[in-house]
Amino acid sequence: MKKENVENVVKQFVQGANQRLVEQVDSVLDDNFRAVVNRAFGNDRLMLISKPVYLDMLSEGKLGGDNRTIEFLWTDITGNNALVKARLTGKATVFTTYISLVRNKENQWLIVSDQPHIEQVSDD
Repeated sequence: MKKENVENVVKQFVQGANQRLVEQVDSVLDDNFRAVVNRAFGNDRLMLISKPVYLDMLSEGKLGGDNRTIEFLWTDITGNNALVKARLTGKATVFTTYISLVRNKENQWLIVSDQPHIEQVSDD
């Protein structure tokens, strides 16, 4: 049951981002959420994106908007912490991402970080 609960939160996050549903994404992110984007698209930068900035980028159309499918590669839960590795496949990109979650005192799983490796889909 715990695994299903954790994976359902990840599904809500991904599906909300796919459709740019800011309120849905907001509901599954901890206030301390960070997206950790390291050297994406060939640049050398490490970007740490806070929850407010992430939600703004989503509402402005700078993130999301693709119909990505989710493949859960593994889910590990220890106590009130969980880590999910998933592959998100869209039209133009494939994300292999590590999503960290915590269970709060209300017994709700929330995402504290998303650390994707992003690859562009080749036209071959």
